[in-house]
Amino acid sequence: MPYPYGGGDIIYAVDINAIYEASVDRPACILQQTVSQSIPDNTTTAITFTTETLDTHGFHSTSSNTTRITPTVAGWYRFHGVVWAPSLGTYATVVAGISKNGTTQTSPERHATPPTSGSFTDTVGGTYSANGTTDYFELTMLQDNTANSAQNTLVSGSNACYFECVFERGL
Repeated sequence: MPYPYGGGDIIYAVDINAIYEASVDRPACILQQTVSQSIPDNTTTAITFTTETLDTHGFHSTSSNTTRITPTVAGWYRFHGVVWAPSLGTYATVVAGISKNGTTQTSPERHATPPTSGSFTDTVGGTYSANGTTDYFELTMLQDNTANSAQNTLVSGSNACYFECVFERGL
């Protein structure tokens, strides 16, 4: 016989399995850029990642399509990304974005930060559905500077581009 829990609700084995699967076996991927990348002036560019901090279900490859997170489990995913660039001049801008299958998505969460310590950063996030086979997501960066020239991303310590996704729920 099951025992009451807390306010009298009964916990069954199926409940424990669901909690376990949602926490321990939850698909997730965290990428960090460790090699600087040249971003052309005024051109939206996908960020390359060759370092995986976490990749529980093989969402990312460090050898091909290194800009992509391709969820292998169908469902809704929470994405978060940060881009970093050096000081670009007085009227410069840095904009982070998320694209799905090569198309920029409207991001419900965006936070641009003015230059600090000579660098620019922008943060972006949102929740998007993935079919578990062909849908892929990329962190993008647009930089526009007064010199009208390409700029490299920063990769020093905590000032490095990163991109992450975590499974929220099935479709």
